[in-house]
Amino acid sequence: MSRVPPGYAPPRRRPSRRVRRNRALLILVLIIGAIWLLVSMAQCSSGKAAPTPKPSPSGSGMPVPTPSASFVGVPTGGGIPAVNGAAPCLVSDLTVAAVTDKDSYAADEQPKLSLSITNNGVAPCQVNVGTSQQVFQISGAEGILWQSTDCQSGGDNYVVTLQPQQSMSSAAPISWERAKSAPETCTSTDRPKAAANGSSYYLTTFVGQAKSVQSKKFVLN
Repeated sequence: MSRVPPGYAPPRRRPSRRVRRNRALLILVLIIGAIWLLVSMAQCSSGKAAPTPKPSPSGSGMPVPTPSASFVGVPTGGGIPAVNGAAPCLVSDLTVAAVTDKDSYAADEQPKLSLSITNNGVAPCQVNVGTSQQVFQISGAEGILWQSTDCQSGGDNYVVTLQPQQSMSSAAPISWERAKSAPETCTSTDRPKAAANGSSYYLTTFVGQAKSVQSKKFVLN
């Protein structure tokens, strides 16, 4: 065998086919491992668990209704029992009544208007009795001359569960100033007055689509 002169590196032998194949496999394994590591790191950095949504105060996921100060329940036994899963009240199961504090008013008296609602169905049901659903309407010989929603801005929602035969009544009555109303006269300080001297008027009330069975008659003197 010839010797290598001093100062020269020995000649490299060409690796065998088997060695070349093993190197290629090793490189492929290293590449696959590097890719897997990068993917794992990306998942760890972006795969944080989403925060668990907090339940609503009602515990049912439904928005909590806003109580209306002008409507209170008057069931026997006190309180409005909560019933999970109660269906919405059918209009046919609801009885609305129009109420006035007097049948006849002197010239210096303003009628006080209120209403009540009763569930005449056989099962508990839910209904919105808030001021957003209440309408007071007064009519006379010339037709409708005043309506509470003509100049009302906004209103509260108050969803309650009514037991069978349970009634609710408005807590604070509305005072009617004995004046006619129309949306275009809401800012006027000189709206026409309703006729008096023994004139008869009729109060009709609504809660949503439910209308008072009878109109309440009263007289202005």
